[in-house]
Amino acid sequence: MWIDYEMIMNCLMNIRK
Repeated sequence: MWIDYEMIMNCLMNIRK
């Protein structure tokens, strides 16, 4: 299972909005 770092970073930024 490969995870995209870009997606994680985007998600983190979205959560810490």
